[in-house]
Amino acid sequence: MSAPLSSGAQPAEAASVPTVEAPRQLSEQDLARLRRSVQNSKVRAAEDARQAELQRQEQARQAEIQRRQMEVQAARQAQEDARADAEFEADRARKAAQFNAQKVASERALATSLQRLNNTANQVQAQQAQQLERQREQAEAQQRTERQRQVELINQANQRQDQEAARLAAQRQQSEQARADAQAAERAETQRRRDEQLRQQVAAERARREEAQQQKQPAAAAALTIEDKPRPQTLPSAAPAPAPKAAPPAAPTRVTRMFLGKTCADARAGAQTWVGKNGTFSIDREEPNGHDGLCRVSIHGWSGSSGAQ
Repeated sequence: MSAPLSSGAQPAEAASVPTVEAPRQLSEQDLARLRRSVQNSKVRAAEDARQAELQRQEQARQAEIQRRQMEVQAARQAQEDARADAEFEADRARKAAQFNAQKVASERALATSLQRLNNTANQVQAQQAQQLERQREQAEAQQRTERQRQVELINQANQRQDQEAARLAAQRQQSEQARADAQAAERAETQRRRDEQLRQQVAAERARREEAQQQKQPAAAAALTIEDKPRPQTLPSAAPAPAPKAAPPAAPTRVTRMFLGKTCADARAGAQTWVGKNGTFSIDREEPNGHDGLCRVSIHGWSGSSGAQ
């Protein structure tokens, strides 16, 4: 224990320290009540454990029942699936047999139809071939007749063209001479106008340069020496007028003729042979494939000439 306190400090310490009460003494009734409470708690705990065990056993029993029911249902479902598969396979086999029978019948009918169609087509082709042969023979006869008529017409047309060419030869010579004279006069007039225009342009260019020179050097113009003064510009000489083209000689004759040949090259070779070695011609119209199988070439040519067309 601590040492005794002084008389002055005892009232303050006594006021600050709480008073501790002594524990109450339990009576026999309280102890009996506590014992009954503990006994009741043990009984309730035992009952709860028993109830929990019973519930667990019931749940296990229900799970086992459910598992057995599921196994029975699975077995029943497997039997139903097997029966459905068997029925499906039987139905599929039956339908396959029906389809095969129908396929065989259809193929047999199709083969029969194709045979009849081929026979009909062969007959039609034979008839068409005979008809085409008759038409070809008739067309060849008509073409031979038409070819002879065309040859006669062409010969008559060539004779008329030769006569017309002889008449037009003199007129052509006169007209070409007049045209040559007119072209020469026109070229001379054109050259004169060109020369006049060139002289005007040179004069205008000289005036422009002199005016520019006077504006740039007004004070230095008097100090220039004779060597420094600008030299007068000379007019460019006018280009000589081209000589007029000579008119074609009067001897050749311009004609229009038609030539026949198996090919267009043969027809053009016949045209070249007709105009001569030095002659020229231009193709007016060319029919590669006529109704008679010949090529027709119409030309404009100069018989026996080497000049322009």
